[in-house]
Amino acid sequence: MRQIIFDTETTGMNKSSADKAEGHRIIELGCIEIIDRRPTGKTLHLYFNPEQKVDPEAVAVHGLDNKRLAKEPLIGDKWEEIEAFLDGADDLIAHNASFDCQFLNRELALARRGYRIEDKFNIIDTLVLARKEFPGQRVNLDALCKRFNIDNSGREKHGALLDSELLLEVYLKLTSRQSALFGAPQETRAQHKKSTSHNTAQPANGAFTWLAAQASEEEISAHQAIIDSLRR
Repeated sequence: MRQIIFDTETTGMNKSSADKAEGHRIIELGCIEIIDRRPTGKTLHLYFNPEQKVDPEAVAVHGLDNKRLAKEPLIGDKWEEIEAFLDGADDLIAHNASFDCQFLNRELALARRGYRIEDKFNIIDTLVLARKEFPGQRVNLDALCKRFNIDNSGREKHGALLDSELLLEVYLKLTSRQSALFGAPQETRAQHKKSTSHNTAQPANGAFTWLAAQASEEEISAHQAIIDSLRR
């Protein structure tokens, strides 16, 4: 199975409209290819000149201002490269995917590509998955990195490729039922303890429970592939 983890950064968003992309543009796109849940090392990372002002509020988030983007290509000139990278993907995966898809669809319309992103690809939203897994809890990317013990110390500003790299690890852990090992809600930890009671230890005062992870060879290999990809 071929999947693409992706993220966008934008000139801002239209807070007063249901379509957050109305009046705004994509200025950065980051994509990572994974096949059978393993990163292949193939990525796509592009910046774009939006030909309009980047909102100061957005600059504070991602650090990309008009001076930085002035010499970058127009997204309309890069669609063939983008489509070539995405072509054949079984799924596109993003965090708060509806936001990113609104922006992609606006760019597709402006470029007269004749389709919406949902027409060609199955979209997986990790925000939706996380809300189902951890109801009532914070599930933004930083919160999920903390929950899953993923090092996001380098995320001083948002960045499309960096955020895609972090989301890759979040997605694999979120969908591999490892959440109980990384600070999941108490009922989830209790369920895990019941199924792995021979791997738990608890002091006499009942203050805490240690859960020992038993990773399969496939999980260990997938984890190492992620580490190798991030180092590159």
